[in-house]
Amino acid sequence: MGSLVATRYHECEAILKDRRFGHAPSDSRADFTSDEQYETFRRRFPRIAERAPVMLNLNPPEHSRLRGLVSKAFTPRVVENLRPRIAGIVDRLLADLSDEFDVVSDLGVQLPALVISELLGLPRDGHDYVIPHVRRIIQAFDTPLPRSQNLDEVYQATELVEEYFESVIRCKRARPTEDLISNLVAVRDTQGRLSEAELVSTLLLLFVAGYESSTNLISNGFYALRTHPDSISPLQRDPGKITLAVQEMLRWETPVQLVGRIALEDAEISSETIRRGEQVLLFLGAANRDPARFRDPDLFLITRSEGAPLSFSTGIHYCLGAPLAHLEAQILFEALLPRWSTFAPEPTPVRFRSNLVLRGVDSLRMSMRKA
Repeated sequence: MGSLVATRYHECEAILKDRRFGHAPSDSRADFTSDEQYETFRRRFPRIAERAPVMLNLNPPEHSRLRGLVSKAFTPRVVENLRPRIAGIVDRLLADLSDEFDVVSDLGVQLPALVISELLGLPRDGHDYVIPHVRRIIQAFDTPLPRSQNLDEVYQATELVEEYFESVIRCKRARPTEDLISNLVAVRDTQGRLSEAELVSTLLLLFVAGYESSTNLISNGFYALRTHPDSISPLQRDPGKITLAVQEMLRWETPVQLVGRIALEDAEISSETIRRGEQVLLFLGAANRDPARFRDPDLFLITRSEGAPLSFSTGIHYCLGAPLAHLEAQILFEALLPRWSTFAPEPTPVRFRSNLVLRGVDSLRMSMRKA
């Protein structure tokens, strides 16, 4: 595949924590086979030259600067204070379920989207506009190797989302409220610690990251319990086990299957010399099934307590939204499990989305019956 590949837990963890590995400078030309194709695309999407790289693809010090501006909103203490608001959203979603529902669209998508929208300060139902475009943008994450063939669709969707966030920024500038967007606008306007383009790209990243991984965690977790019904009664008897169960859901069906890193200088990992400029693909899903790290790794064990998987990465790029995703899933399953006997799966096979990088159930139909 033109890249080195790491599949074991030890090597993946070592590279993620090693400052000698990072991200290559953003180069939009890499998406195209010729300069002519690139220039044609630029004429169609002139704003591409104005776009700021997202924090996820930056190295220190730029990465540290942008992460520092938003990290306080996602600390475990701040996130835990959101518990009552998240519980209220969960209660509303469960109350609105019809006799037949889809776990993915009705719960897995809705809960994270509503929570991150409230945290950011998006207008009511703003996520309904953003999510369809975000789903198109996510096509670009299908593989870090040959880029997506749907670049026109991806960039058009990105422009529409950016324009939406720009309109929200204008509203917050005129009438600031107690939310993350207003805080970042104030930082931009009073301290100048990020550019307008960086502000937009950061909001886009926060929405995508706050929604996508949580959606897959919830959907995959529901799938794990449905295929392991012997796990349900122990969790119903002892809800305190749900925290470990959520961690096991993340390990057993890893939402982000792989990430890429570039060697910023020559490095040696497990006797393998990696030259400066070489790319390494880290298969997190494989690392989370490494028998040298997890006993009986293919088994789904809700009481497994062998340490955290690499599902949210580690090191300086550890997912900011990890505590929020954990809490959302915990609250949802705490509310769902007492009612599990009222759910019946439809006799249709479960399909996963066709995406190499993002692992998630595409649809999981259920019906409700009287207990």
